[in-house]
Amino acid sequence: VEILAGSAVAVSAINIVGGFIVSQRMLDLFKKPGQPEHSHLLLAPGALLVAAPFYDASLVPATGVISSLLCIGSIGSLANMKTAFGGAYMGMSGVA
Repeated sequence: VEILAGSAVAVSAINIVGGFIVSQRMLDLFKKPGQPEHSHLLLAPGALLVAAPFYDASLVPATGVISSLLCIGSIGSLANMKTAFGGAYMGMSGVA
């Protein structure tokens, strides 16, 4: 049962990240030519969230809360074109 639950979580995480990647690709269609690209810097929170539990196991509950808030915030950010680029990366970081 635990293996099935773990695989279900892994598959759903892949599905959610894929949705945010597709959203990012659609947003790239509206990008102006010559606009600077700094979006890779928006993935830094995701890297910190992945690394934090390996650094200290007591940070697992805090990373869960922060991940949840990033996912919820990303849904709100995707509703506006000005904040949609950041919202897509917030969602990917939250799922990471």
